[in-house]
This record gives sequence, structure tokens and C-alpha cells, in this order.
Amino acid sequence: MAHAEAPTLELTRKRKKLMSPRILVAATAFLCIGSITSCAASYDERMEYLRETSLRGIETNSLLRGQGKEITVESCKNANLALNNDAPSDRGGPDAHKTEAWAQLIEETFVSACVSGKF
Repeated sequence: MAHAEAPTLELTRKRKKLMSPRILVAATAFLCIGSITSCAASYDERMEYLRETSLRGIETNSLLRGQGKEITVESCKNANLALNNDAPSDRGGPDAHKTEAWAQLIEETFVSACVSGKF
């Protein structure tokens, strides 16, 4: 009977060790870091980023007008390069990156808002 209980007791000890706060914190941190570096932004997150990009474009329009500068597509494209380098990835996995189509949509959204001063 002692032989049958020993593996069960050993498994219980291992489970308790795996559930220790230190192990749980480390596992949670790993999952969080992994999700930041290798996952694509959700649809909602990307739509929120486009909304923020539009607002940046409108603010840029206002700043340029306030300085009496001419607002052109070229000046807005240059501002886009400076202001929107924090775009989330739309491609997940180990090679998470922005696709060309996503980068182009971000630029078009910003430039449109920057030139017009509107959403």
C-alpha cells in the first residue's frame, strides 16, 4: 500500500511547487512579454490606433496652420514618419511586423486628416 501512495504524494508535492507564487509570476510575465512581442494587435486595437492617427493628423494640421505654414501632402507625409512610428503589428508570430498594406493605411489615414483637418 505504501508504494501506491508514494507516487500520489510526490505528484501532489510537484503540483504545489508548480503553483508557487514565484512560478506563477514568472509564467504570467512570460505570457505578457510574449504577447507584446509576437502577437498581432486585435482588430479593435488597430481601429483605435487609426482613430488616434487621425487625431494626430488633425492636431498636426492645427499646428501647421498656427505657424502659418502651407499644408501639403508632402509635409503631412513627413510628419507621419515622425509621429507614427509606434504602430502595432498586424502580423503575429515570431516574425511580427507591420505589413505594407497596414503601414500604407496608417499613412493614408494620417495624411488625409492632416491635409483636411478633419476625420
